[in-house]
Amino acid sequence: LTEGLGIVFATFLAFFEIRRALRAGDPLALTTDLLEVGLVAMESLVFATLLTRLDLRRGDPVYRWGSLIFKIASLALCAGGLLLIENPLLTDDAILGGPVFNALIPAYLLPSLLAAGLALVERQARPRFYSLSSAILSLLLFSTYVGLEIRRLFAGPELALWRDFTQGEHWAYSVALLVTGILLLGLGLARNNRFARLASAAYLVLAVLKVFV
Repeated sequence: LTEGLGIVFATFLAFFEIRRALRAGDPLALTTDLLEVGLVAMESLVFATLLTRLDLRRGDPVYRWGSLIFKIASLALCAGGLLLIENPLLTDDAILGGPVFNALIPAYLLPSLLAAGLALVERQARPRFYSLSSAILSLLLFSTYVGLEIRRLFAGPELALWRDFTQGEHWAYSVALLVTGILLLGLGLARNNRFARLASAAYLVLAVLKVFV
């Protein structure tokens, strides 16, 4: 009971500090944005990773169920919040920050790295689909970050799909697909990771289709 309460209080502390910092001191504000959803997703991924590590050390059911709850929350926040509801391609909300250092980093890049770290931890003792789902989430977030960052460099702070795409931007997407595929192939060969090799094949095929079709 005390372990569970400790986790709950730590969760609410981080959550309301994020809300207070971004909502001008009002943690109960009814609004949200891409940056806030990204930070909350990062919080959830960090808790999921920490509790999974603690469970591996002690075999504690509180940590096991807590890691599962935070894993589900992470998937919901990233897939539903970042990739759909708050996706700037669909909302046309201006991206805070400059062309390179902007809100896309805490919203997509850092969560993708945390999801990759969670996948590595889950490979040690969790069923295979646990680590596979985290790896897929990491890849989706990273790909989204790369695509949105390219869009930010060419189109400015507003990234909506209905705005014009330049020829240089189209070529940049092709290069990004090719480079990502090569990196995944290298990772798959170096670590003998079948998922990375299959993902690299998908990216290389997409790059070819993007250029020729």
